[in-house]
Amino acid sequence: MSRADEVLVIIIILALVLIPFGWVFVLFPGHTYYVKTGEPLQQAAQNAGLTIVNTSPVQWPFPGATGGTRYILEDSAGNTVTVQTQTFESMQSRDAAIQAFSAQTVGKGRPIGTILVHGQELIYIPADQTGILALIASELKAMEKSMPL
Repeated sequence: MSRADEVLVIIIILALVLIPFGWVFVLFPGHTYYVKTGEPLQQAAQNAGLTIVNTSPVQWPFPGATGGTRYILEDSAGNTVTVQTQTFESMQSRDAAIQAFSAQTVGKGRPIGTILVHGQELIYIPADQTGILALIASELKAMEKSMPL
């Protein structure tokens, strides 16, 4: 094998390793941290045509968590889902909570559900077969795009 062949093999191996990681960074950019005002989940639920049945305060056991709200939402078909929000004092504390959630396996400390990131706030939505998650996620994404940075 010549020197040029060895260099070509090394380039191909590096490409096979680096290209997938590059796509991850391109397709899944980090979420910016910004302090939002108001209740974005409440506004997104109303925009999606959902009814807020009940609200109550909730505090997650993470360093830097500053409190949030538990919402019981209902769609027009009568399906309900309980959604929790939590704000954080810094990007580091918010990202640490995301990492702690993601590090657990389902059934071994991690509940079945999805975490949405919206500025300084994390929104936890449990497993949803009714489509409420898709409604809220699309409304939050539309609200985020319309925000001036």
